[in-house]
Amino acid sequence: MNTMAKVLSCMLILLGMILSTSASAAKTPEGYWVATSPFFYDRPIAVVKLYVDSNKKLCGQIVKVLPLNGSIDPSRKLAASGPVVMCGFQERKGSWVNGRIYEQITAKIYTGSITMTNDGDHLYVRGYKGSFFRTARWDRVR
Repeated sequence: MNTMAKVLSCMLILLGMILSTSASAAKTPEGYWVATSPFFYDRPIAVVKLYVDSNKKLCGQIVKVLPLNGSIDPSRKLAASGPVVMCGFQERKGSWVNGRIYEQITAKIYTGSITMTNDGDHLYVRGYKGSFFRTARWDRVR
């Protein structure tokens, strides 16, 4: 293999490493999400801030409650001030599992899991109680 081919090969490997690092960084659920509720026909009900705590567990807190007939202006800065509504999610194989979700409509705590779409723009948040479950799709605030 000549020198030019080796340099080109190294550059391609380096480029691949950079692209894979930036792709995996974009696959974090941390950030702000418009939460929907299956109890309200999947309409937006709140903005939730997801973050990883000091124990490397995913948690979420409400930062804004949305009126059921309103919409969110993504240009407004959102402050983290609401109650923690989900916690304890552990990352496993690209999903977050074994967390707890407080569902205020039913005033119950459910075991939950979170799966992100490949593009990182949507989450599927599922709450379980025994063999029953409900799933909501959340959209990232951009």
